[in-house]
Amino acid sequence: MDLARCLAPLLLALACLLVAQPGAEALRCWVCSSSTDVRCRDPFNRTHLSDVDCERARAVAGYGDRAYCQKTVTSINGGEQKVLRKCVFSREALDGRCFDQPQSSDFLTVEHCSTCDDADGCNAAPGPAPAALSAAAALALSAAALAAARLLR
Repeated sequence: MDLARCLAPLLLALACLLVAQPGAEALRCWVCSSSTDVRCRDPFNRTHLSDVDCERARAVAGYGDRAYCQKTVTSINGGEQKVLRKCVFSREALDGRCFDQPQSSDFLTVEHCSTCDDADGCNAAPGPAPAALSAAAALALSAAALAAARLLR
C-alpha cells in the first residue's frame, strides 16, 4: 500500500482542524460624534451607521500601537451631553482607561470616558468553538489510527 493513501485521512483530519479554527478578526469600533450625528448619542442607535476597522486605520496612519475603541461623554456648562466614539491607539495597555481624555474645566465636564478591545461593540476576535474543535480532534485521532492500522498490515 503506498504512503499517499495512508496519509490521505491524516491530511483530511488536519484540514478539518484548520477549518475549525476561526481566523482572528480586526478590532472594529463605532466612529461618530453626537455633535454631527444624533444617532451617536446614548442610547446608541446603530441604524445606518457602520463600524470602522481600527486595525486598518492604524496601518494606514502608520501607527505601531495597539488599537482600542473609546467612548467619551462630556457636557458643556451642565447642558446637553456630547458623545464621541472613536478608535484610539496606545503603546501601553489601557485596561479601560482613556487614551486622550479631555480635562474637565469650568465649562466642560467629562462625565464618562472608557476604552475597550474585547467588550460589547468592540468586536474582538472570537475564540474557537469548543464543539467544533472537539469534533475535529476526534476526527483527526480516528484518521491517524486508521492510517496507522493500514501501515501495519
